[in-house]
Amino acid sequence: AGEGGAGGGGGDEAACDTRVSVLDVSRNRLKMEEMGMLTVLFNNGSEQHIVLRSQLLRPMVVAAPSVHSFGSVFTEDFVETTIHVANPTAVEARWVLKHIVWPKPKPRVTVDMSSLGITDDEGLTSLAAAASPGSKPEEVPVDDPSVFTFSSHGGSLPGPTNPLDVAHVAALRQEHGGRPPPLPLSVTFQPKSNVLYRCRFRFVVQRGQGFEVVLSGRGSYREELANG
Repeated sequence: AGEGGAGGGGGDEAACDTRVSVLDVSRNRLKMEEMGMLTVLFNNGSEQHIVLRSQLLRPMVVAAPSVHSFGSVFTEDFVETTIHVANPTAVEARWVLKHIVWPKPKPRVTVDMSSLGITDDEGLTSLAAAASPGSKPEEVPVDDPSVFTFSSHGGSLPGPTNPLDVAHVAALRQEHGGRPPPLPLSVTFQPKSNVLYRCRFRFVVQRGQGFEVVLSGRGSYREELANG
């Protein structure tokens, strides 16, 4: 955008100098905007002022559901679900899917029982029962991304897409003049053994903001869980 200032040079007058000044800078996680002024100085002493404005936009993606459990699945079988990926920004989002290693659980605190004067098995049992009555060892999920298969691991998503809460509304499809629909990703869970699986995946957006989803499911040897 430009604004003319006092005494804009005309005729055969030539500009002898220019000057740029920054008036304001505002930014958030997805946009940075700068306002400035270009001043043109002419030989006759007159000036012309041109307002400058620039915007730097960053893309992002969001997905739903962000957390999904496949439940219990027979180890010789598989189940599928669909995750919808949307781009709420006006910038094309180039994304790749990456597995994020789950942090290992912190080691339990060990206590030197002999320093407490407890040396016999009966004393150890009594102490453990008093510290955690009725408790069972906590199951640690297996972080194995190979049991989860995605229909795509990367691509480009123009924006803005329809919001995720209207992904199923056919009337808002692109061919009807609306925004493009969110991207459907098929996810398959095929367990290898009878353990609990849990993995975290991140949609990494080039020069933008990504999004994470958490998938879980339990493998089982119970044949009655088999599909058909």
